[in-house]
Amino acid sequence: MRKAVRILAVIIGLLTAMPALAAERQVNERYYPVHGQTVAELNAVIRANAPRGGLSRGMGIIDLDRRYRLEAHPRGCRIAEATVTAKATLILPKWRAGSDPAPGVARHWRGLERRIRSHEYGHVAIAARYARIMETRLLALRNDGRCWL
Repeated sequence: MRKAVRILAVIIGLLTAMPALAAERQVNERYYPVHGQTVAELNAVIRANAPRGGLSRGMGIIDLDRRYRLEAHPRGCRIAEATVTAKATLILPKWRAGSDPAPGVARHWRGLERRIRSHEYGHVAIAARYARIMETRLLALRNDGRCWL
C-alpha cells in the first residue's frame, strides 16, 4: 500500500511539473446545442448540430503560431528567441439550458460529454508537445552565413 502511495505521489509531482516544460497553449471553446428526452433523440440532435454535418461529435482547429527573434552574429544570424504557441478552437456539445433530461439520459450525456472533451483536449496536448519540439529545433538551427537583418 505504501509503495502505491509513493508511486502516486511521484506521478502527481511529475504531472504538476509538466506545464512548466510545455509550450504555450491557448484554447477557445465554441459550442453547439444538444438536448433530448431519450438517448436516441440526443444522438439525433448531435448528428444534426455537430461539426462536419454530424460526422464529428467534437472538433478541434489547431494552429501552431511561431514567433522568433533573429540576432546578428559575425558568421550570420541565429535565432535568439523562439516561441511556438498551440492555438486551438474546440467545438464541443453543450446541453441546452432549460431542458432537463431523464436521469438515464443525463447520465449518458455526462459520460459522452466527458469523453468528447477529453478526446479534443488530447489533440491540444499533442499540439503543445509538438510546439515545444518546434521551439527546441528553431533554437538549435545553425546559421548558413547569411543574415537578413
